[in-house]
Amino acid sequence: MVEPVTRRLLGTLRDEGVGTRELVSGAALVLFLAQLAWRAWIVVPGWFYSDDLLLLEDAARPLHTVLLEPNDSQLMPLGRVVAALVAAAGPYAWWAAATSVLVLSAAATAACWLMLRTVFGPRPFVLVPFALFCFLPLAADASSWWAVALNALPAQVAFFLVVTGFVLWTRDRRPRWAALVVLAYLLGAASGPRALLMALPVGAFVVLFCSGTGRSTLGRVVRRHGPVVAPLAALGVAYLVLYRATTPPPVQVTGATPWLGVADRLLLSSVLPGLVGGPWRWDVAADPLSVPDPLLAVRVVAAVAVLVVVAVAWRRHPSTTWRAVVVVLVQVAGTYVAIALGRGLQVGAVAGQFTRYLPDLAAVLPLALAAAVLPVRVPDAPTVRERPLLPRLPSVPRAAQRAALSVVLVASLVNAAAYARPWHEDFPARRYVENARASLLADPRPVADLEVPELVQLGLHYPRNLPSHVLAPYGDLVDARRQGNDLAVLDTDGTARQPLVRGAESAPGPVAGCGTKVVPGEPGRIALDRAQMPDFPWTTINYAASVDGEAVLRFDGREPVRMQVLSGPHTYLVNGDGAYSTLEVDVTTPGLTVCVDRVAAGTLEALR
Repeated sequence: MVEPVTRRLLGTLRDEGVGTRELVSGAALVLFLAQLAWRAWIVVPGWFYSDDLLLLEDAARPLHTVLLEPNDSQLMPLGRVVAALVAAAGPYAWWAAATSVLVLSAAATAACWLMLRTVFGPRPFVLVPFALFCFLPLAADASSWWAVALNALPAQVAFFLVVTGFVLWTRDRRPRWAALVVLAYLLGAASGPRALLMALPVGAFVVLFCSGTGRSTLGRVVRRHGPVVAPLAALGVAYLVLYRATTPPPVQVTGATPWLGVADRLLLSSVLPGLVGGPWRWDVAADPLSVPDPLLAVRVVAAVAVLVVVAVAWRRHPSTTWRAVVVVLVQVAGTYVAIALGRGLQVGAVAGQFTRYLPDLAAVLPLALAAAVLPVRVPDAPTVRERPLLPRLPSVPRAAQRAALSVVLVASLVNAAAYARPWHEDFPARRYVENARASLLADPRPVADLEVPELVQLGLHYPRNLPSHVLAPYGDLVDARRQGNDLAVLDTDGTARQPLVRGAESAPGPVAGCGTKVVPGEPGRIALDRAQMPDFPWTTINYAASVDGEAVLRFDGREPVRMQVLSGPHTYLVNGDGAYSTLEVDVTTPGLTVCVDRVAAGTLEALR
């Protein structure tokens, strides 16, 4: 029923002078707009998370001082520029960050279509890989997580433009296409170290599809593409030198590399289910961040489905399908090694489930899929020879092909929506920052610079998991201190509350109604049990003073710590550099009398 109607509609359009080129371009435009609207639904209700907070904090500094400073091992000067623009829009201006994601996403999608049109022409089949690029959830992190988008989306643009430029160069060898390739590679390098991985699938594509099919293929690459390959090689070496000079290793090697575990998680949990629109189940590993956690049945079905598609394509187009498979495998292998030797050493096999590393594969996939069944429009490209699938089954029915593609696209939408939902909710980092702002506006007093919860900012980023860093975009609104009078404490939700120290407590002082009395020349000494203290305890001193003045604190005779004393009853908080047994309080202001009522040293938390 639907197919006859479609054929009549196409016939009518052709009678009106609308050709295949226009129809394909029109369908691509519809996909482009639909994808942009879908990405807007995903990203607009979201918010900043983890590395985003680091970028915003750094954006308060002059751009030239942070431009070549790595962000969590990512050398990303382009991302620094975008972060500076977003920070200029105001504290935590998510609307500006979301706009940058949508702009970059639109650029990546347009560059993908440009590549497909240039490399394969306006054939109807190119709409299939284009649709998969638009909606497959392989790049879920790049749609929701701003810091990942700043790395991944410009890298996708760069990959598509590099391939486009190479194909155009192969056709007519004009210098402008060589310049396009070089500039596109620079764009990728400016977005992060993904540019180095980009060279792997690009190189495989150039060797296998753009350099003839005879022997000595590598020699042909050098002869044919030397004016392009030489500057790219030089740029790659220069980037490696710069990266090593500016970026410390992301992790310290402490054990064996989890090769098998990462391979299992990457291929069976992330890549294969993602290729068919999965995974159908997400595990919220660190709210709102989810990782794919497909059921065993989903893994098996995904693996079988991918193998069947590859086998059918290989049977019908053997000379091009194996080349396309190599291009994809080269990308997957590069991603695998980067994960295993990077985050795999830090968090183990689960790093293979981090989808933040898959947008590169999402960019390579449309190129490889189209190259498997369509001729690449370059001189001496591999010939696409179509063989019957079976003697009595010359081809897979088109209705079955359309049904399979529809199932994958619907699955992609469902799974991308499931991934995005936690980003739309009041997750810990969002709740903490927004509550802190509201609380400090209502009660603008100093707060203790106490580490925020792990789900707000990772402890491995210390000291950048302190309120003085996390809330830095709010400027003077936040006065976070390591010591001071009557400090508040931000609780796990970011609300300012009274401090409570749990640990060692002092015994009552000897002077009735005063506790431990301290006057100039007569320091007071308070004993505590250091066994009940953590390594870096917070100390709370409840005191009453006759006038404003100063005192000096000594913890087991260490370097003195100056204490501002205020008249009347107050509570002084100070973070020490180690456990101790004796606290000495020495008044330095003439005429000042201090009565120390209670001292406690231990873990600081909010009193609820």
